[in-house]
Amino acid sequence: MPTRTQGALRFALAWIAGTAIGGAAVGVLVGGSLAWARGGMPADAPPALLVALHTLAIYGLAAVLLGVATGLPWALAGALLPAEGRAARALRLVALPLGAIGVARYAAPRLAEALPLRGPEALTGWLVAAAAVGLALLVAAALAVARGAERPLARTLAATLLIGALLAGGVRLLWNGTDAPEGLAGVAAPRGEGKGAGPFAPASVTFPAPRNVILIVIDTLRADHLSCYGYPRKTSPHIDRLAAEGALFEYAIVQKPSTSPSVATILSGTYPFTHGIYTVRDWLPDKVLTLPEILRTRGMRTGGVVTNVNLSRAFNFQQGFDDYFEVGTTEGPSDSAPATKAALDWIDQVKDGPFFLYLHYLDPHAPYTPPPPFRGTFAGDAWSDLYHGPEPPIGPTYLGEIHKESVIENGSRDVDLYVQRYDEEILYVDSAIGRLFERLRVLGLDESTLVMLTSDHGESLGEHKFFFGHGHVPFEDNVRVPLIVWYPPGVAGGQRVGTIVESVSIVPTVLDALRVDYPVKFEGPSLWRHLPPGAPDGDAVAFIEVRKTKDTLMNSIRTPRWKLIHNPAGIDLARDPLRVRTLLDARRLERLWWAAHDGPAVKRVWELYDLQADPGELHDLARERPEVARALWEPLAAWIALGPAERVSRRVKLEDLSPAEVETLRSLGYVR
Repeated sequence: MPTRTQGALRFALAWIAGTAIGGAAVGVLVGGSLAWARGGMPADAPPALLVALHTLAIYGLAAVLLGVATGLPWALAGALLPAEGRAARALRLVALPLGAIGVARYAAPRLAEALPLRGPEALTGWLVAAAAVGLALLVAAALAVARGAERPLARTLAATLLIGALLAGGVRLLWNGTDAPEGLAGVAAPRGEGKGAGPFAPASVTFPAPRNVILIVIDTLRADHLSCYGYPRKTSPHIDRLAAEGALFEYAIVQKPSTSPSVATILSGTYPFTHGIYTVRDWLPDKVLTLPEILRTRGMRTGGVVTNVNLSRAFNFQQGFDDYFEVGTTEGPSDSAPATKAALDWIDQVKDGPFFLYLHYLDPHAPYTPPPPFRGTFAGDAWSDLYHGPEPPIGPTYLGEIHKESVIENGSRDVDLYVQRYDEEILYVDSAIGRLFERLRVLGLDESTLVMLTSDHGESLGEHKFFFGHGHVPFEDNVRVPLIVWYPPGVAGGQRVGTIVESVSIVPTVLDALRVDYPVKFEGPSLWRHLPPGAPDGDAVAFIEVRKTKDTLMNSIRTPRWKLIHNPAGIDLARDPLRVRTLLDARRLERLWWAAHDGPAVKRVWELYDLQADPGELHDLARERPEVARALWEPLAAWIALGPAERVSRRVKLEDLSPAEVETLRSLGYVR
């Protein structure tokens, strides 16, 4: 074998071994940092040893690929060039970065996604990965004892390790890959000046105006757990009757699946970026004009009965109400019975004049504690053993865990039991709805009162490995809620509307029914334009915002078929595995893990779901259908741009609350 070819081949083997050793070392360091930071990771994350093995495998195998892609071109150049010289050395040096860029651009992101590491149980994939790294180390060891090198092999290995590190850094600086669908790389939504989406013209209504309005919000109620929405358990006989006598909206979407911002949207007719609330414990700004404020100036008596402490006076949600009853928010039971009693007592007092009542039930919010005789109603029925996913750990945090405060008897991890209790809570609050409507009929108010029933958000019940919580993801279990309109003189019974609508439309719907001119621009159209229902509007969309702070916000657009989710803080699988800041940030490494392994919440920058073929939102199609993602991003970006460039919320400090309020927040899982 010619000396030139032999030397080139030896250097190529040394390069491969050196980059493999470097990759394995990085893997060990990253795995060790994850193991060290394990205390801040979700309890259902893999054990620290498996995390370490996983990161070693990813970076070790990536380094092997890097070594092969760069070492082989070096050997080929050395073997084919006719003579040694500056030109030969230059061509070989060019071959190194070209090979590295090729691996970084195409192989590394696919490696991060394609590795058979889909959970702690995938031990076979782990062993294969570890074996590949071990083989690279054996090759390096064999080379280390070889003789006859033109230069000491140890120096060659050291040099290649150093050059490999420099190349990796250079590639990272030069290459700005993206996990976005083609055509969305680097796209950022512009910001406007908060001009709002309106104004919308009032809808034409011909029925007699109601004298009274009751707006019922049932906290944490998923639409798909009501019988009238097709749920197999008979959870809602009284709500079913309400739907049968009125109009049911099949696809009502909240604009933020968290109580405070969602209720602010329901009461103001504006999106979260307009009323300014990010999350619970945020103060409702005085400048926000609410529905009770509008109706009070029109001579209606306004009353509120709330059972969620996040809607108490401490957070300024009483504005516009003549009477405001915080039932069970700081002491006593916060269930449906006392709330219904307070509402009925108030109605008895104001029944002779026009009134507006906002009634907010806390059931079925966790902890799921239905009282007798509702507890046990669904035990042992045909839907009591349907969950067959991973067993949820019990712990103090949200992601992938059951709140300590929500654990039911005997520390059970039986997901079906939690769902059973949740359904029994619905049955309990449904009985309260029955008592309320019976009183309206007794008082003769059923022909003069418009009733709207909805929820502030849904609840994850094990979907996407997210157990018994809400507010973190824009999936259907969190954002699709019931919406029923009942007014016998104006709404024919049995109507079902298949068009997507938003909770931001509730205020203009009430004002249109009352023939009240809009004093401000609302950001949703009145729902009366859909009654009587025609063919579903195929162009209708709903916009959703989730997460607690401006640094973690994600936005989503939902059409009849598609849902696009944009998470600017998410992981870019084509870029982040190679970023130094990812390697040094334990939290980002955690997100990288979940993004590559179908974690319990949205982790990627872009996700796209076909809701017709995949109603459970399990198969991300952002890469397979980039043309759909691009088409949806345009209206979503325009919606985001309606918000102000800077959005400031006022967070109420715990020290400004009473001890009872803090304890209630803690009991509901809002304070740790």
